Amino acid sequence: MPVPPLHPVTGLLPLGRHHCTSSDIERAFVADASFSASTTRRAIWDDWQQAVALLESTVTVHAAWLGGSFTSAVIDPADIDVTFIVNGDDFRSRTPAEQKVVSVFATANQVKLALGLRVDTYVIAWESVPQPAPPGASGLQDAYYWHRGHWDDWWLRRRVTPKGTPPTSADAPPQRGYLEVPFSDYT
Repeated sequence: MPVPPLHPVTGLLPLGRHHCTSSDIERAFVADASFSASTTRRAIWDDWQQAVALLESTVTVHAAWLGGSFTSAVIDPADIDVTFIVNGDDFRSRTPAEQKVVSVFATANQVKLALGLRVDTYVIAWESVPQPAPPGASGLQDAYYWHRGHWDDWWLRRRVTPKGTPPTSADAPPQRGYLEVPFSDYT
């Protein structure tokens, strides 16, 4: 599905998670004529592609959730914000060096600092849970559901209080959408 149009007043995606391809995002947020004056979008997109290639060479990546100013009408965003969904079993089977690469992606601003890419990343370890159990029955399940809910809620929020000040309850309601890009099956 293509990227939905941005809201004409707020410049944000409509509320919800919207499935699309990387090509759809590039067309909508890099190649589109409305961003022809951007001095940052093409370079950020190139950094995004490098980050995806590195992470995919290290662990199975099922999907990515993209949000923030890159997925808005902002002409010159500073970076692209993404939560990668990786296979938890595959991650745990990797070497310590490979796990370290994934941990760089799991910590805010580390891809920027360690690799010099304008990609702010986070990671959710996807767990194969055939039947959800009550909270507390499985540590992996609890962590997975907590992280998935946390990031879904986060990408729907829009900060309305000034940057640098503590968030308030006005920052909590869902007000924008985000994009989901699939990379591999959940098998």
